[in-house]
Amino acid sequence: MAPIRLGRAVTRNTLIPRGTMTQPPRDPERSANAESVIEHYGAAPLTVRINDALKRAGLGEGVVPWQELAALDQFHVRGLTASRELADAMKLAPSASILDVGCGIGGSSRFLAATYDANVTGIDLTPSFIEAAIMLSERAGLANVTHFAVADAVDLPYDDMSFDHAWTQHVAMNIHDRRGLYNEMHRVIKPGGLFAIHDIVEGDGGAIQFPVPWARDQTTSHLLSSDAMREALKH
Repeated sequence: MAPIRLGRAVTRNTLIPRGTMTQPPRDPERSANAESVIEHYGAAPLTVRINDALKRAGLGEGVVPWQELAALDQFHVRGLTASRELADAMKLAPSASILDVGCGIGGSSRFLAATYDANVTGIDLTPSFIEAAIMLSERAGLANVTHFAVADAVDLPYDDMSFDHAWTQHVAMNIHDRRGLYNEMHRVIKPGGLFAIHDIVEGDGGAIQFPVPWARDQTTSHLLSSDAMREALKH
């Protein structure tokens, strides 16, 4: 799949078989930039603003089909189209358990649950995102197959080999401890599982001009080149 270029930033889709990821010793420390990431994304009261937007769109009452939320809850380049391409490449079996890392307000979690009969657990650092994700899954009638929790991707609250697969879209560029992230993915994915990545990587288009959608400044922007990301996944 061809990359999409955004100045110096480039988006790429990647599927990493669990068996190709080695597992270094775990780093027990919380990601140093976690609070800055929460501050960047954590506008409140988010659920109130989402409900107001749904009312203005004529969706104020009753069940809201997940497809109607796609313009609102797909926080990544190319939106639902990119999610569908990544999921199709995984060739998911029915009832697969998937960890959606950096789930935001749960759009990809709902898409995976509704389209591929998956059981999805979404985690995000930002409490207001998780509150909104729970509310929207309830409105979409998917609360029984999508579950959400506030958690740090480099220190997950799950046992080893808890999920068939893991999934992340436009998340790693905010994480300084990239090897800590990939270590946790290796730990919680079952043998034979996949780690699906749709992320922004460093390109060759010159210096990034801040602010950008994922960061106000360099403090919370941690892009790697494609080659550096592959190396981090190996170690």
